[in-house]
Amino acid sequence: MLLSRHFSDLKWIARKGVSQIALGKLARRPERFSQGRPLIAGFHSSPIGLGEGVRLLRSGFEKLGLAPAVFDLTPGLQPERALFEVAPAADDDGLGPIILHINPPEISKALGILRRSYNLKQRYLIALWAWELPKAPPHWDFFSRWFDEVWTPSDFVCKAFEGRFATPVYNIGYPIPERGGRSSKWRERLNPAGGFTAFTACDARSSVARKNPEGALRAFLKAFSGNPSARIIVKITGAIGDFPDSLQTLLRQDQVIVMDRFLSPREMQDLIGACDCAINLHRAEGFGLVPALASRQGLPVVVTAWSGAAAYLDCPNIFGVDYHLTTVEDPDGFYTASLGPWAEPDIEHAASLLRDIAGMTSRDQKALSARARQWWEENADAHAFWRRLPERSRSLMPDPRAYPVLMESKPGSKSLF
Repeated sequence: MLLSRHFSDLKWIARKGVSQIALGKLARRPERFSQGRPLIAGFHSSPIGLGEGVRLLRSGFEKLGLAPAVFDLTPGLQPERALFEVAPAADDDGLGPIILHINPPEISKALGILRRSYNLKQRYLIALWAWELPKAPPHWDFFSRWFDEVWTPSDFVCKAFEGRFATPVYNIGYPIPERGGRSSKWRERLNPAGGFTAFTACDARSSVARKNPEGALRAFLKAFSGNPSARIIVKITGAIGDFPDSLQTLLRQDQVIVMDRFLSPREMQDLIGACDCAINLHRAEGFGLVPALASRQGLPVVVTAWSGAAAYLDCPNIFGVDYHLTTVEDPDGFYTASLGPWAEPDIEHAASLLRDIAGMTSRDQKALSARARQWWEENADAHAFWRRLPERSRSLMPDPRAYPVLMESKPGSKSLF
């Protein structure tokens, strides 16, 4: 499937003779660029992970006072996923860097759309790519020639591109904002008995094998088989009918509550905040936004201690699950064994961690949540994100000296991304 995507993309370029010439010229980048505010392009109105990622970028730059312009590529590339309203943004100044947060299979189409409105040849072009296995697909190298920098959300992804192409690659992470405290909006509706409530999520349109919601459910049911008031909420995007029979059987268990209706980002935040913990037994992640955002809200998070999630394992409320590496077997065909192994999480260990979390006192829970919030503020707020950006791209945005706090390191803080 990966090769078919590659050939499909090249066929698209071949069919568009004028676009092919234009993109060829785009690969010959100038030596100097103008300074200006950033333009952030991506799936701003989409519920997928790349959509959440680009919204985090926007909010981070806005918090820094850089007033980024925004271009939503969802209507042009994935119109069926244009579900969120995009808030108005500043007008593009025609000068600053363009940050494109989509992955290579759709880059040529995206650049074709952007070049109708912007002079791409004269703008500093930055790609932010996410990937989930130790090696990125070989055909991704082809697309690096159109960019001046490639950013990644974690050191794990950065290493997947190591030594692959001439374009410099930087690990910049995401700005992870404070999004309010724990919420009780959903609590009475979803678990009126008031028992321990966990949260997990899965997108049926992604690789279900990689996301591994079945592992999360098995761990939860093993941990709380004797506790009928305990519940796990499973937020599902896409059609449940696409799941394997073994997973559908688990979803019908009495302790499992399926939430498959559309939720806005704020509703999703409230749903997570109504729970006692989150569990994510992925087999591979480029970053892992759902566990990261749950941890940022103060929830204890049980997560496979491998791949992109390793970026925040030192956070006090992250409980890393033991694993062993195994050969990739993906029935959906998104991932292949040629790109490296992935993790098989230890279900027994995950169940033990869930029981430990459920046994914590209210006082201990509050103290843990406070330490976690402090950790995220020191390591992943907008200011820490700014300090991680490459010097050249920072120099092409408004002068950092106008925002002196951005360049100050907080005592004891460190970058883990």
